Parts: sequence; C-alpha cells; structure tokens
Amino acid sequence: MVNFKTVQKIHKNLMYHDKCDIYKYEKQTNPNGSKSTVRQKVPVHIDAPCKISFSLRTWDIFTHKNMDTTPYEKQPKIFLENKYKVLPGFYIEAHKCDPDTKQILFSYKGQAGLPQVCWSHQEILLDVKGDC
Repeated sequence: MVNFKTVQKIHKNLMYHDKCDIYKYEKQTNPNGSKSTVRQKVPVHIDAPCKISFSLRTWDIFTHKNMDTTPYEKQPKIFLENKYKVLPGFYIEAHKCDPDTKQILFSYKGQAGLPQVCWSHQEILLDVKGDC
C-alpha cells in the first residue's frame, strides 16, 4: 500500500519550484469608525510553493474590438497544494524561480479565478491585466 503523505512530499519536491504570495482585500475602518471605500491588501499566504504554467485562452471574436490577428493568448495557471485556501477574487503575485538558484526570473500579478481542486493539488487561472 502506498503512503499518500509520502507521495505528496515527493510531488511537492519535484513539481513546486516557484513561489507565490496570496492576498485578499478587506474593508478598512477609518479612525472615526466609518468604513472606508478603499480596501486594504491583507496577506493570506506568503512564499507558498507553486508551479506556474500557461493555459491557452481563446476569445470570442464578436465581443472584442481591435483584436489582433491571433485570436488567443496565454493565461498564467498556478498549481498549488490543497492546504492553501484560495477563493475566487484573491490577488496573487506569482514568481517564476530558477530551480537551481531560487532567483526570481519573472513575476505575474492578477486576480484568482475559480480554483479547480483535485485530490493532489489545485489549479488556479490568473486573470492578468496587461502583458505578462
């Protein structure tokens, strides 16, 4: 019989070379006790191990004006362990790291979509505004 915890540990060491910071936005309270319209970015998880991949996003050509000749673009996809609770709308800063030196090569920032939760991991599409 295979020990599930051992498989998870091996999976984590082989797959998760990147890091991500996960934030949520909370309402701020002003000094007079009223609620502010500005929301504060509050860290939920810092330096969570992850894997950054890319998913092909296709577009409906009838709803987008000034479209490029290529009707698709790549969208960052974040792979995380299930122990990290990520809700849709959380803000994620994902950092692509060199597996050997752990130096940050690229960073992707955006809003988390609905996580697809599997038995060993979860996959989260990152909605990035502008260029990656």
